[in-house]
Amino acid sequence: MSITEKINEYLERVLRYMDTPWDQRDPKEYEAILAAKAAIYRETGELAAVQPGKGE
Repeated sequence: MSITEKINEYLERVLRYMDTPWDQRDPKEYEAILAAKAAIYRETGELAAVQPGKGE
């Protein structure tokens, strides 16, 4: 799955979570969303590290 697909999936998941009424939200889904976000940040950081012209 490309990084763009991962980001789109993450955003769709966040929107579904936000559309869920407050008292019906699943804490485990929130943890899964945060884990997906962290994975995206890790992967984009790795991509930036190998691209020419990014950093030293």
